[in-house]
Amino acid sequence: MPQDFALNSDRFDDAKLELRKLRSFSCQYHLSAKLFFLVPLVIAAFTYSTLKASATEAAPSIVPNFQVFSSGPQTVSISDTDGSAVIHYTTDGTTVTTSSPTYSAPFPVSVTTTIQALAVGSGGTSPITTTVVQIDPSTANIPRSGLLTWQKSDLGLTISGSSVTAWADASGNGYNLTTNTGATNPTYHPNAVNGLPAVTYDGVANSSIWPAGFANLTAGCSVFVNYHPIGRSSGEILCLSNGGTGDSLNIWPFWNAGKPLYFFVNGPGGSTNFTSTYYLGQYQTLSFIHNGLSTGSYYIDGQLMNQSTTLSSFANVTRANNFIGGGYYGTFFNCDYTEILIYNRPVTTTEFANIQAYLTSRYLGPTASAPVAPVFNLAAGTLAAPTELGISTAPGAVTHFTVDGTTPSATSPVLTSAVQINYSQIVQAISIQNGLSSSVTSASFVLNSTNYPAPSVTDTSTLQINLQSPSPAQ
Repeated sequence: MPQDFALNSDRFDDAKLELRKLRSFSCQYHLSAKLFFLVPLVIAAFTYSTLKASATEAAPSIVPNFQVFSSGPQTVSISDTDGSAVIHYTTDGTTVTTSSPTYSAPFPVSVTTTIQALAVGSGGTSPITTTVVQIDPSTANIPRSGLLTWQKSDLGLTISGSSVTAWADASGNGYNLTTNTGATNPTYHPNAVNGLPAVTYDGVANSSIWPAGFANLTAGCSVFVNYHPIGRSSGEILCLSNGGTGDSLNIWPFWNAGKPLYFFVNGPGGSTNFTSTYYLGQYQTLSFIHNGLSTGSYYIDGQLMNQSTTLSSFANVTRANNFIGGGYYGTFFNCDYTEILIYNRPVTTTEFANIQAYLTSRYLGPTASAPVAPVFNLAAGTLAAPTELGISTAPGAVTHFTVDGTTPSATSPVLTSAVQINYSQIVQAISIQNGLSSSVTSASFVLNSTNYPAPSVTDTSTLQINLQSPSPAQ
């Protein structure tokens, strides 16, 4: 083989070897480069995924929030915490989703409107915020000046099952009622009176508390509570208290002290109290007006019941124990609450009349017409044999009855047919309509106890029933 050819062949083999090395290096370089750029992307993706899983986007804020107005339109605005999220909302009561319309600017509402909103941002999809803007023309004459809190049973209730866990302030000041520490939730009572709901406190363990505040009452105060006392109990109806030792207003039915209703005003001048009464079993408006000096006046449905001119004034201090339903002293009040208004001033005579007229027309006080009492078709007295007692009721009313001599109530059996009188019994009945109760109709019926003995709770013998077929026809 020629030498030049052999040399060129060796050079060619060396060149191929170098080329293989170059290709190997190139592949390693490109793989390293790809890994170099890929690792940060993987780390970034992992970090974002971790943050997305752990972070929670804050729920948006809606203003106004559970507030009542006498007329519209009212402007509604929605915002998120940092202004960077996309907000979706609905105004027709449907559940908001990420497919709902996107919020871009404040909008008006002219009728009572339920608004829902959620935010989608760096923290993911937020919880849903729900509120109601209520347009209620009947509130046109309710003064807003000095109004600290306004609880309405048809607005701002947070309900879980049948429990009321919160009750929003319809004045817009944020004095929302929540469950008191160590107490339990009251119960939602739909269609309690005049087609409107109520919040029922059981007198055993239910209590709700306002946040600390109600500080500046130096000019006096006005309190309106529409409620329905159910039973005699000694928990506070309402309390605005500075620790229970000073500058406090307690409205307290002190039955165990023989005082039907007890007003306790404890201020810089010491403690002063006076007593009055209220009507058990009726919806009514309790009003208390303090003039900022020494005079306090107590009313039921606008009628002056009692007055004291030796009360203490209130200091300008934050009150931390503000509640309804009792609980501060371990005692609770059994009633239905429908509406509460508290002002940091004495209302005028005209304002007082307007507020009272609004509450009376809305909840039918004792001045409204209660249903007529049930009518029995038998007169009380001795019966020759068991018989049926017919009971007639007012149209639209529900009649409750008892046959053991106890006073009937809304929890007693409902009358659906004639009452069978099989032995000596006392039958009593009431009719209830729009939350108002009639007077009690009562009658005592006597039967021969030998022939028609009353059942005995101590008699555990087996009931004997003897059946005999009729004689064959002749």
